[in-house]
Amino acid sequence: MRLFDRLTRSHLKAEITRLRIAAVDMQHAARGAAHIAAIRAGKLDRMNGDAEEALKTGVVVSYVRPFTSRQGIGPLSKDKWEPVDERQAELHRALIFLRNKRYAHTDETGWRGVEDVFGDSIYSEVSVGILDEWWPEIEALADAQSRLMDALANRLQEPLRELGA
Repeated sequence: MRLFDRLTRSHLKAEITRLRIAAVDMQHAARGAAHIAAIRAGKLDRMNGDAEEALKTGVVVSYVRPFTSRQGIGPLSKDKWEPVDERQAELHRALIFLRNKRYAHTDETGWRGVEDVFGDSIYSEVSVGILDEWWPEIEALADAQSRLMDALANRLQEPLRELGA
C-alpha cells in the first residue's frame, strides 16, 4: 500500500469518526430537547435513549464544570474539593476522568469512538457509559458537594458584610 493510500484511509477514517460521533451528539441533543418539550407539554410517559444519554452527559459535565478552567470566575481546585470518603473520592476522580475522556470532548479514546463491527467498512459509534448503580451515588456526591459549597459561600458572606461590600 502506498503512503498516499494509507494517508487517505487514515484521513477518511478520522473524518468518519468525527462525523459519526458528532451525529450521535446531535441526536442526543435533539432527543434531549424533545424530551424537555414533551415534559413541558405533559406528553411524556418515559425517557427515550437519546434523551437519557443527553441527560447523562449533562450530569457529568455539570458536576465537573466547577473544576474546569473558565474565563472570569476561575475554577475550584478539584483536589481540594475531593471528598474525604474514599468511595466518594474515587467517584469524584472518575467523573472528572469521564468528563474529559468520554462526555465533554470528541477525542477518539477507548471510551468513545467508532468501530467497523461487521468488517464491512460501515462504522458505528461505540462508547462506554456509567453503570446504572452509580447514578444514586453520583446524586449523593453532587448533593454533598453542593451543600459544602453553599456552606462555604455562606461563611464567606459574613466577613464580606462586615466589610460593607
